[in-house]
Amino acid sequence: MKVFHTVAALALVSGPLLADGDLSTLSHSELVNNCVQVLDEGQDASGHAAELLARDGFHLGEENRAKGKRCLEESYGTEFVFKGGRYVSPEREANAAKALEEARKAMRRREIAYIGAVAEACIEEYTTDRFRALTTPACREVFIAGGLP
Repeated sequence: MKVFHTVAALALVSGPLLADGDLSTLSHSELVNNCVQVLDEGQDASGHAAELLARDGFHLGEENRAKGKRCLEESYGTEFVFKGGRYVSPEREANAAKALEEARKAMRRREIAYIGAVAEACIEEYTTDRFRALTTPACREVFIAGGLP
């Protein structure tokens, strides 16, 4: 039994702390050291990188900052910097900002299309039933903004 405990202890010391376990229980320095060890062994460290990227408001020494940077860059294939107590990727931030702007533009185009469709329906309704068109709240807004047809 003592041999089993010795072998188990050696396996724990020689292998990564947690290959795919609960990485959230690791300290920041343990996480970056474990990630680098996983990378050095040629294994996938994407779980470690995702956990590291999700963390915020922590401090690391220069050596561990470099290890964390390596972990993220090798896992995500893009540059990362440590600032404001977290790792950020200028490229990923730029892509997220671009995607947000595109989503806003798409939303605006849908709003404009909707307003145009409502205006068209109100004008059609005005020619069919003038009283109903004038007393419908949506058409009221259309006619106040654009005038009567």
